[in-house]
Amino acid sequence: MQNAGFTLIEMMVAIGLLTLIMAIVFGNIDMVQKRYNIEDAKTDSIQESREFLDQITRDLSTAGFPDATVYNSTNIPSDTSATKAVGMVAISATDIIFEGDVDGDGTVNVIEYQIDSSVNSGSCPCSIKRSVIAKDGTTATLSLTPTFDTEVQRVLNSTGNGNTPYTIVGSDPHAVSFDTIYSNYKYNPVFQYYDITGNLITGVPNDLSTTGSPSNQATGSAFTLLAKVRTVVVTINVISSIPDQQTQQYPAFSLRGVALVLNPKI
Repeated sequence: MQNAGFTLIEMMVAIGLLTLIMAIVFGNIDMVQKRYNIEDAKTDSIQESREFLDQITRDLSTAGFPDATVYNSTNIPSDTSATKAVGMVAISATDIIFEGDVDGDGTVNVIEYQIDSSVNSGSCPCSIKRSVIAKDGTTATLSLTPTFDTEVQRVLNSTGNGNTPYTIVGSDPHAVSFDTIYSNYKYNPVFQYYDITGNLITGVPNDLSTTGSPSNQATGSAFTLLAKVRTVVVTINVISSIPDQQTQQYPAFSLRGVALVLNPKI
């Protein structure tokens, strides 16, 4: 009786086919794993940005609390009382300072959100930082030193269209600049302000520096501008930290929040 079996050629063909199949399977597994890592990083960025945006809108909702009725035009925005919140203190396209009791303990806090472009020497991607300090009852708000901690990184937008938004540094593997690829993401100002009738407030400075126009940037904005603020729109455009494995592009996304504020100056 002749024993049945595989010839050497058949064995080699079978091993070759098995190797090809395993290569395809493991290649697909590797692709799925890379895709998972990309989506996981994107989800983390979106979640982090969303939580930060929620924090901003919650903070803004406390602006002007408590005791908005005690104010008059002669002590705003210089009232140093630790139990009085004067609402908006300084505004720009990239920085906002306001007063409110954010934790409900009866002591008014000074809250500041600020774009930080120092990592890229005045260019984006930037970060948005948050500072919360208590009023001490004696020091003017704009003389208090902020303490920044929480932040969102890899932010693409800054001052907005028509105001020379910050350049976005970097390029893709094909040497196309990020400033070109993500140009649509850089033209939204981080902060926009609307009056009680829903009209956009114009004349808001790009930042709170001591140079540029308007000339009152050192104190944020003129009293007449601060007095108009009733709604603040916050836009955060963020780029992911991991590129897509197929396109080699870094996914970007946009988040927007709207906050109605109690402004005692209105």
